[in-house]
Amino acid sequence: MRVNAKTRNSALKRYLVIILILLMFIVAISVRISIIPKSNNIIKGSTDDKVKIGLKYLTAYSEIDVAAIEKKVEEVERKRKSELIEKGDMNAIFASAMIMGDSHMEGVSTYGLLDASRVAAVKGRSLANCSEDIQKVINMSPSVIFMNYGMNDAMNYGSNVDSFINKYKSVITSLQEALPSSKIVICSIFPAKSDVFGRKPALANIPKYNQELEKMCKDMKLTFIDTTSLMTDEVYEPDHIHTNAAFHKTWLGYVADEAGLLDLQ
Repeated sequence: MRVNAKTRNSALKRYLVIILILLMFIVAISVRISIIPKSNNIIKGSTDDKVKIGLKYLTAYSEIDVAAIEKKVEEVERKRKSELIEKGDMNAIFASAMIMGDSHMEGVSTYGLLDASRVAAVKGRSLANCSEDIQKVINMSPSVIFMNYGMNDAMNYGSNVDSFINKYKSVITSLQEALPSSKIVICSIFPAKSDVFGRKPALANIPKYNQELEKMCKDMKLTFIDTTSLMTDEVYEPDHIHTNAAFHKTWLGYVADEAGLLDLQ
């Protein structure tokens, strides 16, 4: 299985910390050597004495708080990623990616956050009628494909989650066959507010759909990104189903980070 960007980045951080500690140790030993008096007592000391002195300094530097250094590296990296997102140049971040989905994902281009060429999504789209989306993505041949279907599917399948999952698998398989080198990322379905369930009861099943999507991704060894923690009352449009522009920008930044796109910037 291909190692993802986040794993590579984590390994890189560990190597940087190790290199930093080694450099600090080398500098310290160099300084120590330069200030040690060249007395006969030192020169004539036993090998055991010299070993003890070396171990003393080695022990001191081995007690450096590696966790604190890693935390500092992570803080710097978080700040860099936040600044990258705030610049708002999502087209640069998603230059090698495409997004597929329904009206939720159509909003990404409608709000001007991504060029339409990077989005294969239309209002009313579901897994049952996304053949045009599939072909658009195949034609573009992106390195990463973000998929966010399910709201309209929930209306179609109701409580029959298994049929939804089987259909999702078939769409994923068709993409994998056409684009074997592309990484496929499945994003959780946006839940509607509970006051909508009276007129659209099928949307109450979305939490269950998301649970099954996560299981599907584990079985298929795909990346699943759960964004439900980003959903607050403030992000919804008046219909309490769709979300506003500010949320779409937050969502893009979150999935880009989770998928490792920011590690390449």
